[in-house]
Amino acid sequence: MLSLGLHYVPPNKPDIPRFIAGVEGALNNLNHMEALRIRHAVTQVLRKPYHLVSYARGHRSLIHKLKKTRSLVITKADKRNQTVLLNRADYEGKMMTILADTSTFTNISTPAKDAIVKYYKSSLRNLMRAKLITKEQLTQFTGSLTQDAYMYGAPKIHKPGVPLRPIIAYHLSPAYTLAKYLAHLLTPS
Repeated sequence: MLSLGLHYVPPNKPDIPRFIAGVEGALNNLNHMEALRIRHAVTQVLRKPYHLVSYARGHRSLIHKLKKTRSLVITKADKRNQTVLLNRADYEGKMMTILADTSTFTNISTPAKDAIVKYYKSSLRNLMRAKLITKEQLTQFTGSLTQDAYMYGAPKIHKPGVPLRPIIAYHLSPAYTLAKYLAHLLTPS
């Protein structure tokens, strides 16, 4: 595989939840019927089978073996479109060092997180009762396809010691759609 060059990245299966979250965010400005039509079309596309680009002989089994290796982390580099293999212990150690920085990150207990989500949802219900948002918007902002934001590290392979760039993925978190909606409202035309 290395003979294919440093820029070779094996194709991955699509991240369907991220794709759906992106489509939902784009539907904010459309009327309800047009948004339903687009959702239907997207559903039809997602139901079609996904076929990987064919690999040269042996690459598929090599990639499969690498993915099963628990001592490795396979990720994308911070810059350039390159695949990086890291020792899992090194990756986890660097991530724990990043998380140990209390000036940047704070540990939130589960009850505190649940209280924040409860406050968020009750605030949105109050906005709906005050007729500041519609029932459709309430459903869109609370969402059924939600999960906690998560963090991963993108290796900076161009720097000595290969530090990690922390990336926090909010695309499925409860407030993501509301944040996109507010950003659209607050952006000057």
